[in-house]
Amino acid sequence: MEFEEALKIIDPAFYQETGKHLNDVELVILEGTWKKHTYQKIADDKGYSKDYLKNDVGQKLWKILSKIFQEEVNKNNLHSVLLRLKQNLAMDNQAYPLVKNLEFPEGAIPLDSLFYVERLPLESKCYDAIEKPGALIRIKAPRKMGKTSLLDRILNKLTPNRNNSACLNLLEPDQEIFNDLEKFLRWFCIRVTQEIKIPNHLAEYWDEDLHSKTNCINYFENYVLDEIDKPLVISIDNFDRIFLFPKIAKEFFDLLRIFHEYSNKRPIWKKLRLILVYSTEPCIDFDRNRSPFNVGMLVEMPEFNFNEVQDLAQSHGLKAITEEEIKKLIDFTGGHPYLIRLAFYHLVSKNITLEEVLKDSATESGIYRFHLIEYLDNLTTYPELGQAMKQVITANQPVKLERKEAFKLESLGLVKPKGNAVVPSCKLYVEYFCDRLGGEA
Repeated sequence: MEFEEALKIIDPAFYQETGKHLNDVELVILEGTWKKHTYQKIADDKGYSKDYLKNDVGQKLWKILSKIFQEEVNKNNLHSVLLRLKQNLAMDNQAYPLVKNLEFPEGAIPLDSLFYVERLPLESKCYDAIEKPGALIRIKAPRKMGKTSLLDRILNKLTPNRNNSACLNLLEPDQEIFNDLEKFLRWFCIRVTQEIKIPNHLAEYWDEDLHSKTNCINYFENYVLDEIDKPLVISIDNFDRIFLFPKIAKEFFDLLRIFHEYSNKRPIWKKLRLILVYSTEPCIDFDRNRSPFNVGMLVEMPEFNFNEVQDLAQSHGLKAITEEEIKKLIDFTGGHPYLIRLAFYHLVSKNITLEEVLKDSATESGIYRFHLIEYLDNLTTYPELGQAMKQVITANQPVKLERKEAFKLESLGLVKPKGNAVVPSCKLYVEYFCDRLGGEA
């Protein structure tokens, strides 16, 4: 058993227990232990003190791993503990071939993952759309619904020798960038050129006597699009971060609308295609006719249906799971992709039943504890959101909320729209928040 294989077992389990991945020092100790090095040799090789590794980080690490694997784990028996775990998993319906590739459901799903569920016909529509001149695709869904995974697959379908791709993420820039339109648009221009690997000539094209939007348009028309000989696909993930900065947002909406309209009128702009990825509609006042939100193709990602959950169960090797259990899981989680995957991860990695997985799952000792606590932090940090959520979970019918609160709760994935009102997304949230916010489930 190689160290990399052992790490695939340890790190996801460590994350589930602590809410954090193994840090650099913990990885140093584990790798040194795997190579049967003494604390002194690890310290000498990596530049740490022996006491720090052994009596501080090491002591805490072994304690956490002992709790995770429900037996004493230390520097002397790490090999044997993991080998025994591997053997036990292999004996259980030959599950280990899948388990060794098991992925903790965090972030985008790798392109070669066994556990990706195709979202048809949405994917094929996106693949067709992005090939058309002037395409604009808007991917909208609450958090952890698979937006970035879908984006990655759209971009992967593009042939590199036929397309340029500039993948931007609005979590990248510091907040101060969003406080000034010129700074933001300069960042936007520079990041595109960096992504498609052409020189940054912004200084030559930026005229201080012109408005920053005009400068941005000129930069793309007279340099970026002129410089390249194949289509340019600009994707912007976490696009909704800009919604927090209304003044900048309205101007950027306007700019993207101009980009899209030019792509239908001017030959050089036909090279440009846009993909915007966001959680909810902006809850600020803006002119939709001067924005990208009523043009192009909107892709709203739904929850998993029965067949998709059944396929995911099969890819996890869960052949014994019944239709009734799948329906129960969907009913409890609302079919939310992340919540389903996390349940299956625990079913396989711990070799337990669905009943055991769901036991106490709506509490802070259950499998969804970090997910639920993160949401609770949001609701307590913003009391108006907490009060709105309390209204929703304690009502026996859809609730009409103020637009701002409804949008925020929907973007978090805690509620879903029903007409002009909202309802809780799933039973998990009702049970947990009734206990934490007050009320009766």
